[in-house]
Amino acid sequence: MFETYIVSHLADLVDGDIEESLEAIQGTGASGVTLVVSGAARTHLRCQPACNPRILRSRGGYYYQPDPSYYTETHLKPVAASWVRHRQSLDRTVAACRQRNLKIRLRISAFEVGRVGDKHADAAAKSVFGDVAAETLCPANPDVRALLRGTVRELQERFTPDGIELNDVRYHSGALGFRGLAIGFDPGEGFLGLLGICFSESSRQAAGERDIDTDAAARWVQVHLDKVLTSGRALDDSLSELLRDAEIPRRYVLCQQDTLDALLVGLVRTATCGVHLVLPGDGGDGVTPTIASIRTSAGIILESDLECPDDAEANVKELRRRLGEDLDITLDMDVAGELGGDAPELVATVKAAADHGASAVSFSEWGLMPASRLAALKQGIRYAVRSSG
Repeated sequence: MFETYIVSHLADLVDGDIEESLEAIQGTGASGVTLVVSGAARTHLRCQPACNPRILRSRGGYYYQPDPSYYTETHLKPVAASWVRHRQSLDRTVAACRQRNLKIRLRISAFEVGRVGDKHADAAAKSVFGDVAAETLCPANPDVRALLRGTVRELQERFTPDGIELNDVRYHSGALGFRGLAIGFDPGEGFLGLLGICFSESSRQAAGERDIDTDAAARWVQVHLDKVLTSGRALDDSLSELLRDAEIPRRYVLCQQDTLDALLVGLVRTATCGVHLVLPGDGGDGVTPTIASIRTSAGIILESDLECPDDAEANVKELRRRLGEDLDITLDMDVAGELGGDAPELVATVKAAADHGASAVSFSEWGLMPASRLAALKQGIRYAVRSSG
């Protein structure tokens, strides 16, 4: 059955009138809600008049009060976002969704969790230059992996969602920053790829256990970066092209790939509900899961800037080509942007997604949607309901 979800930052529901917001969401015909319940630092203007404050400023973290009993295997302590004032905010929201028979998915950030790295610098990612990226946690760190496992287990057992969505499943240095890194010239794709390789103590230790010369890998990366910074000439080769004939750095990166894949497969196998991966439309930076590990998940959600029905068709076809026919594919549509302002275009895009093999669409993001967008959204969802029979 083709499904439709509306994505909402948890604060945009609990800071307003939950019942009123859910009534409006359900009035669109959506089959479910995706609640974003952890993430990085964020500032956004809310369109919903009931929200107070109207501009949310958050340093990130967990958007609920975690239960410490789920985190005994790690010395890392989950840190609640500063705006979380009520212990039962997520509990109340989940209960309200259940009362309305709305399906619930909970979306968490795997490694871009604000405030945790501030308190535990040893768990943070690090560039080859030694810069600590407090916003980005390093997957090679055993405590980080235990923190993520504990988070997934807590959400499953406390809230029994219909699915969990894992966002930011990437292994990188954090050097490019959550909002981008200011660079005075175009350094090229290869430069950015090399700068994105993590050289934290945990990453070095994991590679060293495989007899990889981590100092040699770091020297090779730094030499290439310094050449670009000195000359100002872009390094246009892709990261894979640069690593093709560089055995030690290539093995270092493959070690990170293996770490990420093993973690993902372990999470999926032990999960009691479907685990879906959120993939950025631009592919993101750093090491990403392999196709083999992605296929173990329940499905993927592709965040795309869709401007027309052809984009939806092309995205679904490409994902089906790469991932096969069995995996659920959800296209995440930004209806807070230009797409949501044109009802016929939105309906046509939903139709293209459904007709070419998507399992669902999700619409982002509730708190950023002007009220006038609901009419267009409702038409798009009506098509989805009709198409599913």
